[in-house]
Amino acid sequence: MIVTKSDLREYIREDQRMQPWPSNPLKRIIGAGGAIVRWKVYLRKCEYHHNVSQNLYHKLAYVWYLFLLKKYERRFCSEIPINVFGKGLLIWHPERIIVNPESTVGDYCSLSSGVVIAQAHGRCPTVGHHVEFMIDSKVLGGAESPIMYGSAQTL
Repeated sequence: MIVTKSDLREYIREDQRMQPWPSNPLKRIIGAGGAIVRWKVYLRKCEYHHNVSQNLYHKLAYVWYLFLLKKYERRFCSEIPINVFGKGLLIWHPERIIVNPESTVGDYCSLSSGVVIAQAHGRCPTVGHHVEFMIDSKVLGGAESPIMYGSAQTL
């Protein structure tokens, strides 16, 4: 959870280490690779301002970054809520990713297109560190016995 500026810098640094900016300046501006990096930066800044919302500045910054975050979620038809993923998030293909806001995912997680992390039978999953979710992976249920469909694997 991001609660300090140093936490925010660490999360953004680890996210960008896992998925750096595209080397081509044109791809940074209009390409999907640059959009994914910007989306993750907005996600982390939204988490920070939500977690420390003590004054008007943080509340307004939270609303602004939430607006930008939702813009990218609509662009990619995905839902990635705040305060779910640990540092080092890697998104290979950003389309159709659905994550329940009550679930938790550890550090250095990798997502691909069609991943669903959802509630089943009133329980949300807790996923550990260094997990890679391949195309169309599904994780349903609670922490004791998650039901996995697709090809989720531990790195």
